[in-house]
Amino acid sequence: MSAPTLDPATRAIDAIDPVEVPRAAIPAVLVRIAALQIALAARLAAEPAPVAAPAPAALLTPKAAAAHLGVPETWLRDKARAGAVKSVKLGLYVRFRLEDLDVLARQGSP
Repeated sequence: MSAPTLDPATRAIDAIDPVEVPRAAIPAVLVRIAALQIALAARLAAEPAPVAAPAPAALLTPKAAAAHLGVPETWLRDKARAGAVKSVKLGLYVRFRLEDLDVLARQGSP
């Protein structure tokens, strides 16, 4: 996993060679680093994480949907045609959302 690209100001931190920091300045540098760490941690805690887009709903063919429910495909097609089972029309094709089938299975036969 690659690290996110950092802006030039942040990359400047990487350019600091620890060997070149005078020994007397090390405590002050460590205090600044600790303060930066605390500020960044507080920002992470305060800002909500970006929300990923939900995955698209799975669409099943009538054959796969019938197998999922354990019913004959003809029964499922008939119920969809009658409007008793939710379905999605894609031109001439009919498809079923997995979540709709699971609701149907929990509720029982329409």
